[in-house]
Amino acid sequence: MGKRAGVLTAGGVLALLVAACQAPAPPPPSSMSLGWHASGINGPIAADPAENLLWAMNKGTGTLTALDASTGGVRAQHVVAMDAQEHFPTPAVVPNWVLIESGHHVVAFSTPAVASATSWTSALLDGIVQARPLVVNGIVVVATENDSLYGLRLGDGTTAWGPVSIGGAEPLSHVQTFPGLGGCGDLDPLGITSNPVLDNGSVYAVGEVSTGTGAGAHPPVHKLAGLDPATGLFTLNPIAIDPPGMNPPAEQQRAGLVAGNGHVYIGFGGLAGDCGSYHGWIVAANESDGSVAGSLEVAAASNAGAVWATSGPTLDSAGNVYASTGNGQGSPNPGTDYSDAVVRVSPSISGAQTVPADYFQPAEWRSDNAADADLGSAGPVLLPSGSQLFIIGKQHNAFVLNTSSLGGGDHLTPASRLNNACSGGAFGQNAVLASSAYVACSTGMQQVHLP
Repeated sequence: MGKRAGVLTAGGVLALLVAACQAPAPPPPSSMSLGWHASGINGPIAADPAENLLWAMNKGTGTLTALDASTGGVRAQHVVAMDAQEHFPTPAVVPNWVLIESGHHVVAFSTPAVASATSWTSALLDGIVQARPLVVNGIVVVATENDSLYGLRLGDGTTAWGPVSIGGAEPLSHVQTFPGLGGCGDLDPLGITSNPVLDNGSVYAVGEVSTGTGAGAHPPVHKLAGLDPATGLFTLNPIAIDPPGMNPPAEQQRAGLVAGNGHVYIGFGGLAGDCGSYHGWIVAANESDGSVAGSLEVAAASNAGAVWATSGPTLDSAGNVYASTGNGQGSPNPGTDYSDAVVRVSPSISGAQTVPADYFQPAEWRSDNAADADLGSAGPVLLPSGSQLFIIGKQHNAFVLNTSSLGGGDHLTPASRLNNACSGGAFGQNAVLASSAYVACSTGMQQVHLP
């Protein structure tokens, strides 16, 4: 017996009672849902698929923690000495090792995660390390804010080569004293801030240097260099890559580098304090000679729209580059300036562009702009399918985007959305492992079940 002619029979009542006692139905495949939460762990996340672990920093206490990706349980913790100027320290995970920047040093811990002793600490380097260490064939390439690169031996941290300077005889950039910027910036000096990248056998890094002597007297430029990771010899001599129309003193190159299609893709945004006239930029420089093949300028007609997430853009198998952008200043209405967005750069980008190949903006992007709620405080992460991206920023809401059409026909419609995935903003680098995303919320790490 069941429901007949709009009347609930005894059998129907029993069915409802049984259903009420059962666990809630799982969310539909097209939606995201929240999983476990780990408070007190708020730094950028690196996934360790071999051990089903997540490594992350607590920026407040300097604790490096390994969490079980399935349960959120703590597997290991290490205390790391942080410099007051270090921001968004990102662990580097390679087989048997996890490495983290630590003031003027790099610290390495052996894995599996139950190991409790520090394996090694590098010698004193010539500047603060902001960039994630890059391991290539047993050499740990490390960059400093003194515009230097080092090669350390992975086994014991001893120096194989370096320091090698991107600036050469040119002085370090002290943007805080540069005229017209009003003491902006939270790093001094500014050297190599972003994560280097490996492509075609060379490690590429971008440093900021002044163009002459005298603090504040000479404008800085950003230089790209390529090195052989085994020897530290230049494969590409340092070359300025600031495109025409950029205001280099007001721009900071914080976003991690990405490489492909014979190009190094370099993201730019403003300094802490948002001083001066700056825009978000993605510059595609040729690996062969450092010349600029093309560029995308965000918020070209207004201001800001920074590409500043430390994780940097991401690259799909077809060679498309995806980057998140920060809030604009005075967003147009109607129309858009591509701020608070995820933008796509075509593999064939050429010349100076102000319109991306495709983009997504949350429907509320204008109010996010007004509230300084950058979508671009963390970079997009490519999902295992290769056809979707995960993104969340300071605005608390998570999105899954289709790479074939980032925001649909109106550029505002994601493939999936989860409001309030973070009770605080997400910064730096998030991670994806299996069918979950892991978010570096300011209130703690949050697991998000993906559709």
